[in-house]
Amino acid sequence: MGEPRSSVAAFYSGRGVLVTGATGLLGKVLVEKLLWAVPDVGPIYMLMRSKRGKTPAERMAAIQDLPVFERVRRDCPKQLSKMRMVAGDVGLESLGIGDDDLERIKRDVSVVFHCAATLKLEGSLKNALHFNTRGTQRALQLARELPHLKVFVHTSTAFCHCDVENLEERTYPPPITPENMISCGDMVDEETLEKVAPSLLAPHPNTYTYSKRLAEDLVARSYPDLPLCIVRPSIVCPAWEEPVPGWV
Repeated sequence: MGEPRSSVAAFYSGRGVLVTGATGLLGKVLVEKLLWAVPDVGPIYMLMRSKRGKTPAERMAAIQDLPVFERVRRDCPKQLSKMRMVAGDVGLESLGIGDDDLERIKRDVSVVFHCAATLKLEGSLKNALHFNTRGTQRALQLARELPHLKVFVHTSTAFCHCDVENLEERTYPPPITPENMISCGDMVDEETLEKVAPSLLAPHPNTYTYSKRLAEDLVARSYPDLPLCIVRPSIVCPAWEEPVPGWV
């Protein structure tokens, strides 16, 4: 706060933002940075599902009390009011968002960050397809319904194309289309799918990187109909300085 206005801050000025996976490490740091660096950012809608017996509203209150938001609470506490809880789940149709929340999102949001994913490296293929691949398909569908959309940012992983020695800033078509794999995940029971998973995953070491590769293809083929970009973080590690040294 108080620093010279950057072109990035100017872009976000007055814009509403939707963040899926907002309760994850990356999601929380992203929301904090927007609140801190863009004083006049619009409302930030944070998609949350009930977890461990807590409602989304209870989780929002707990999140605002975390150390990651310390400097916002201290120096610009009014910014916290821009954090808007949206009950939902990427595992549900329309992301499980209710009609009233959906109307507000359509009215306010022009930037979408899709960060939600299941990070279980050795999780079942059925689960990874459901959340990481089909969840991305659902997020893209929602983005198509936003009349003011300026950009859809998809969070992928640097390891989604492990068979490519020199990974370039482009996408690589998977051997099987995401749509076919989603259909397979829907039609085949989990036990049977796990039996054939090794042959489907190869050369991927786990279901996470495989399902994220499929998700990238869905995103890439949505361009140029949607304004979008793909971000490929490597391994997430503790923060060097912001928002709190050592935050993880």
